[in-house]
Amino acid sequence: MAEVSNKPLAASGLAIDARCRRAHRPLFVVVVVLGLVAACEARAGDRYTEHKTYTYKTVGDLPIKADVYRLPGDDVRPVIVWIHGGGLITGGRGGPALAQRKRYLDAGNVIVSIDYRLAPETKLPAIIEDVRDAFKWVRSEGPKLFNIDPKRVAVVGHSAGGYLTLMAGFAVEPRPQALIAFYGYGDVDGDWYAKPSAFHRKTRPLVSKEEAYKAIGTKETTNSVKGRGNFYTYCRQNGLWSKEVVGYDPVTQPREFDRFCPVRNVTKDYPPTLLLHGDKDTDVPYAQSVAMAAELKRVGVVHEFISIPGGGHGFDGKGMQDADVSAAFDRIEAFLKKHTVAGVRLDQPPADSPKTPVKAEGAVADKLVKAATDKGLDLLYKAGRNWQENKSCFSCHHQTLPQVAVLEAAPAGFQVDAAWLKSQADQTHDFFEAQIERMNAGKHVAGGASTLGYGLWSLMLDNRPADETTAAMVSYLLQSQGRPWMDTRSRAEEKKRPAKLAARVEGLWLTNCSRPPLTESRIGTTVLALIGMKHYATKEQRPAVDKAAEAADNWMAKAPLRSTEDHFWRLWGLHQFGGDAATKKQIREAIVAAQRKDGGWAQDSGLESDAYATGQMLFVLRETGSNRGDPVAQRAAAYLLRTQHKDGSWLVKSRVKGKAQPYFDNGDPYGKDQFISVAATSWATAALAQFLSPSDAPPKP
Repeated sequence: MAEVSNKPLAASGLAIDARCRRAHRPLFVVVVVLGLVAACEARAGDRYTEHKTYTYKTVGDLPIKADVYRLPGDDVRPVIVWIHGGGLITGGRGGPALAQRKRYLDAGNVIVSIDYRLAPETKLPAIIEDVRDAFKWVRSEGPKLFNIDPKRVAVVGHSAGGYLTLMAGFAVEPRPQALIAFYGYGDVDGDWYAKPSAFHRKTRPLVSKEEAYKAIGTKETTNSVKGRGNFYTYCRQNGLWSKEVVGYDPVTQPREFDRFCPVRNVTKDYPPTLLLHGDKDTDVPYAQSVAMAAELKRVGVVHEFISIPGGGHGFDGKGMQDADVSAAFDRIEAFLKKHTVAGVRLDQPPADSPKTPVKAEGAVADKLVKAATDKGLDLLYKAGRNWQENKSCFSCHHQTLPQVAVLEAAPAGFQVDAAWLKSQADQTHDFFEAQIERMNAGKHVAGGASTLGYGLWSLMLDNRPADETTAAMVSYLLQSQGRPWMDTRSRAEEKKRPAKLAARVEGLWLTNCSRPPLTESRIGTTVLALIGMKHYATKEQRPAVDKAAEAADNWMAKAPLRSTEDHFWRLWGLHQFGGDAATKKQIREAIVAAQRKDGGWAQDSGLESDAYATGQMLFVLRETGSNRGDPVAQRAAAYLLRTQHKDGSWLVKSRVKGKAQPYFDNGDPYGKDQFISVAATSWATAALAQFLSPSDAPPKP
């Protein structure tokens, strides 16, 4: 499927549709907090660590293995062959770091992490043969064993693994669709490897030959036992790596090295390549990637080069809380999406999804939709009242989203409880009014930008006029752009804080809690913040809002679409801000392609269809042009009717890890899953109510 482009939303001239103030323009916020990612990853759970181990070849009595990581689901997915580093002497198939593994898996990929025989027991020609055999195995057995598409293969490697990744660009047939090399190298006979390394001699104790060979055996191995690192250091300190690993002498046999140097084997058929390297690397010279990029450019190969200022060897070890690392992985995802059509969940339909729209067996009956909507509304009214009785704080899942559903039902002929709507907005206003001083001072507000965005949306839904409270909320959002955590510290003081609290990403809005899917999409948070600010900004605030909108527009134009949430909000933002028709059409097509055989959508490629994602997708498709007779809309409505429970609710399991907030029973169905289930019931009810709209044209103001 064609890549979905991200064109600007023309934020410098945000002309927000007046219909945003009505329920058929609900906005809901979702954000990943850079500052809290590391902690969340530590609790990521088995879904990102579970794997199956296979033997992809056997040499003598030595099995050479691969670990396969795949999130649940039956759809056919692209595959990343991940190759470990270690100077070809140490290391193993442990796979990418958890944070990186999560990014690759969440983007809809399968990861195959391979072992290969290690030097010096095995020389480079045989190591490369292992890599070739691994690719043959992935392509021949992968479709049967772990349901991958053998025509969508990417390679990712770090250091020596980055070198083998670059080798795969010409030594593996058929060639991979994309190469991603972290601090890799294009030659193995340069002075940096073939002569003593001043850095390794000065910064490490000198290793004797006797000590170096203690961990080296006579039999071939893939097992990086303790002490093998000493052999690597010994080779670097004495300029012996090229001879010991490749098996040839670079002085007396220079031509033997040509076939092992990617930089000398680039042709027009070389795959699209992404290079990443820190300019302060003391192990693999930065110049190696510079030279490789220059050769790729000379030959005309599609490539990108991400240079990390001040980055050392293994710069990505800082984790996703580091702004440079996070930004690099955004570009990696976009690169994979473009060249392997990984589609980060939505660009490729699951295996069980029809290639052409399938008509529903029969048109969904209005009376069934009306009955389901009525039951959903009754449950949401009750949930909102329960929240007011139990809590004084503002809630997106029990206030804003139920407001959306209730107001969406009005044009479909349902009677609306005006007193209930007013009470919801009253509680929202009271909560933020009590924090005017904190917001103006830039002090922490729980949930950060997502809480403020949902709050402004709640007030907009009740047509509340601008006042001192809304001005303070806009002030907070202006101060918090790009910042996951707010307080009264200066920017200079903030830089001294731990990285997870000080990290900034220009242009977008972040939240400071992790509650997927409600706080999962940076695009969603950003779109919602812009709409709320544009609606409520005072005359004095408008220049700053316009400037913030321009920065947000620039960021969103480049941001990859990772999830169902991202696609929803990107399309919704384009719809609200007057984006170009071609881009909207592309995103709509991606959403349609992702509809499952059961008629629903999933929040994530590794999850099952649910009412939360299905309600959102049906809603936005109807809003942006689908009529009720469209088979896609019919199938989605039928899915929602089948999955509604007798009490009017839809059950969706919580994906929150850890304690997002102290649990309490609000009296709604499903215990610890009640909050996300109320949100899902809101989206499903709103979508079904809209399905009953008397006109197939988008509702008028």
